[in-house]
Amino acid sequence: MNYIVNLEGFEGQKIEVQPAGLFGSAKLFVNEVEARKGPKRGEMILTRNDGKEVVAAWRNNFLDVPKLIVENKILNVAKPLAWYEWVWNGWPVVLLFGGGALGGFFGALAIVINLNLFRSQQTTWLKYLITGLISFSALVAYLISGIVLSLLIRR
Repeated sequence: MNYIVNLEGFEGQKIEVQPAGLFGSAKLFVNEVEARKGPKRGEMILTRNDGKEVVAAWRNNFLDVPKLIVENKILNVAKPLAWYEWVWNGWPVVLLFGGGALGGFFGALAIVINLNLFRSQQTTWLKYLITGLISFSALVAYLISGIVLSLLIRR
């Protein structure tokens, strides 16, 4: 799910943020083309309507949609989640924390999927229902994978 950003000086241009996935980082698109890389790591070059090139950079939030910094202005790409939404979406890692790499994998996967779904246009009750099912499914997948792996190791 991409987020549209309205920037002063870029009227008429379609500026979108693609949030980071499980293995990739966030990307910035201008008129459906990925923004050019800037002079430093994590920076991008944008061309305003008047032709002036400006530097944009990310201010990362752990597991959340990053904030965008353009001309020293910090822009929220998406509305920050409330603390209780973080708790609801993040409990798979807490629950699976003792599960080592396997538990961490299923927990992290569930959180990334949950956060993307939680920012969708679904009704609130449906978001909680679906993300709850995904979190429970991550727990079940972890347990089944653990049993299968232990059976395979014993052979």
